Amino acid sequence: MPTTVEYLDAVKDKLGLRSDNSASKVLGITRCTVSRYRRRECAFDDEVCFAVAMILDINPFEVVIAAHLERAKDTQTKAKWLRYWSDFSARFTVVRVGLDGMAGASRMGQHGRTPPSRPTSDSPSGDCETALGTAIELLQQVREAMGSNASSRQERRRTPRRAQ
Repeated sequence: MPTTVEYLDAVKDKLGLRSDNSASKVLGITRCTVSRYRRRECAFDDEVCFAVAMILDINPFEVVIAAHLERAKDTQTKAKWLRYWSDFSARFTVVRVGLDGMAGASRMGQHGRTPPSRPTSDSPSGDCETALGTAIELLQQVREAMGSNASSRQERRRTPRRAQ
């Protein structure tokens, strides 16, 4: 999976940007933040992940997972994020194929023409929004699961041990 720096370079290449300063302006972050990415001091936050994904026209959850993998401190956490990616990518593919099939069927029309490869103005709207909604919903489920694990760990630390 690509790193923050690789995604940053891909954004610069796709948009024809020459400097990190121009990339920072496009992504809505400071030049200092871009420098921290380059030094691998931090990874994209979720908002930057979605901006990068939109620019590169890729699955936003892929970029989110890559950022969380970079932030992970241990192999267990990395393995957990890779499982989330595996689960999500399988679901996303099924949803995407289903949406593409529905859009193609509706574009066939009465004359039996082959559907165009890109959606037209008469295709069902909301395909991308549905996929993005699915991605956001799964990300929220992951955050809730991660949050409940963290809170239960905190509670265990606060609970005094019984004398034996």
